[in-house]
This record gives sequence, C-alpha cells and structure tokens, in this order.
Amino acid sequence: MSTFRIITQDQFVRMPWKNGRGSTDQIVREDSPDGRMMWRASIADVTEVGGFSRFEGYERILTLLNSSGFTLDIDGQSTVLSRPGQAAQFAGEADVRVTRVDLPSRDFNIITLRDCVSATVRSYTMSSTTTWSAIAGTPHRILIVAATGTWQVHDCHSLTAGSAMLVSDITHESFSVVGSGLVCVAAINVQRE
Repeated sequence: MSTFRIITQDQFVRMPWKNGRGSTDQIVREDSPDGRMMWRASIADVTEVGGFSRFEGYERILTLLNSSGFTLDIDGQSTVLSRPGQAAQFAGEADVRVTRVDLPSRDFNIITLRDCVSATVRSYTMSSTTTWSAIAGTPHRILIVAATGTWQVHDCHSLTAGSAMLVSDITHESFSVVGSGLVCVAAINVQRE
C-alpha cells in the first residue's frame, strides 16, 4: 500500500553548500547502505552571482519557484530562468555559474546519483489538476512540493505553501494533485536499492 508522508518547513534541514557560499533547506535525502547520497531534494535561495557546487557523478534538476529569475552559465551556454516552474537540467560536474540575479530567487533542486537513480520534475501553476498514472511506469518515490497555494493530493492529503509530501511504496494505478498556485512533482526511480 502506498505511504504518504507530509514534510513541513520546520522539518527541513538547513545544510551548508559544498562551496561555502550559502545554504539549502534539505526536504528529504536518501542514502545507499554504504552511506553514499543516492538522491536529495532541497530548496535554496539564489541571492548573488557565483559558481555552483560540483557533484561528481550526479545529475541535477533546478526549478525556479518565484517570479524573480536568474541566468545560469552551464559549461559556456547561457540559460535564463525567468518564470516560476521553468527548469534547467545539468550534470553535477558541469561548470555552472549564476551570471545574473534579479531579486533573491528561490529554487527547488533534485540531485540524483547517475548510475543508480533517475528523476523527472514537472511543475504545475495556477488552477491545475494533474493525474499521475502508473501506466507509464511506476516510480519508486514521488515528491510533491507546494511552492505556493494549497493543493489536495489523492483526494485526502492537503498541502500548503512551503510543505512537501513524499509518496513511497506506490501501489495506486493513478492519483491526482489538484489546487492553485505552483506545485512541483518529482518522480524518483531507484535502479538499485
């Protein structure tokens, strides 16, 4: 049977960035039996130009959560994130720098160990209803992050802005996410557990 765990902001863990230039609010992290990080989800504020921390052997997906934006230089290619829900995906070892920041920006980050875990992130804004179906393949975990607004998950779990829900042991053929505002839905597939 699927398990639904609500994670509130006061349960997030403040972690310093590897490069020492800021911090991230870790929502959830899953490690392998030998203690290696398999995947992590977090929210961070981008307030200044500068380089990103490198994560050798990992993949990253970064999604803008507010209307303030920034520009990334990813291995010499410029990527502008200017709308809530807009995302950039890149290798953890890529040379990534913020080259322009409007007002302080907030983003949602998924980091996955390349050989063991894969992830997709979809964002839904304003009044939305999305139904996730197991027909396309059942992920091992689904993380739903309510950036703004109020959302109803599977007709029985309510999420407010700044909270998240981790769905594990997925047995439902489908479930819905209904609400208004901005929500990010991350599907996490673990190849080796």
